[in-house]
This record gives sequence, C-alpha cells and structure tokens, in this order.
Amino acid sequence: MNCDIQETYSNVTHGVSMQYDTKRPWRILFRTHGSIWCMVLPYCLLNCGLLVGVTLLKKSDINIYFSAKGHAIMSLIVSFLVVSKVNLAFDRYMEAPRASW
Repeated sequence: MNCDIQETYSNVTHGVSMQYDTKRPWRILFRTHGSIWCMVLPYCLLNCGLLVGVTLLKKSDINIYFSAKGHAIMSLIVSFLVVSKVNLAFDRYMEAPRASW
C-alpha cells in the first residue's frame, strides 16, 4: 500500500477547475492567489492596533467613552446590510430554477 497518495477534491465553479489537497489544509487557508486576504489584512491590523491603544489608555486611567448613539447607529447599519445580503441570496436562490429551464 502506498502511503504517499494525496487525496484531492475537484470543484468546478464558473468553468474554473479548482483542486483541493486535503493533506495540506494550511496551504488552502493561507494561499494568496485569487484571495482578498492581502486587501483585508491592513484593516485587521489597524483594528487590532486601535484595540491595543484603547486598552493601554484604559490601564493608564485615561478612559475613552463612546456614546450609546454610535452603537445604535452601527447596529442599524449592520442589520440593514445583513437583511440586504439575505434578500440578495434569496433572489439568487429563487432565480436558479428559472435559469435551468
């Protein structure tokens, strides 16, 4: 029995064949070709830096207060975006059977 056999899965999406090597999951997670990882990473690092900054300010007895109105507005915006995405996904789901005719 050969132990070097790699199990691969193939997925065809929009005419593009993708190969998945199940023996190397980290390679799949951290690949950069065709990914938006490079565009999102600076925002993640900025967010982490702001979090560390606010935490250090609180530990040095400098309190930063955020208004409750800001949280209410952000929750309204996030809920609107979630509802919009769900509506878009539902429209695509309902349109799929009509496209196959």
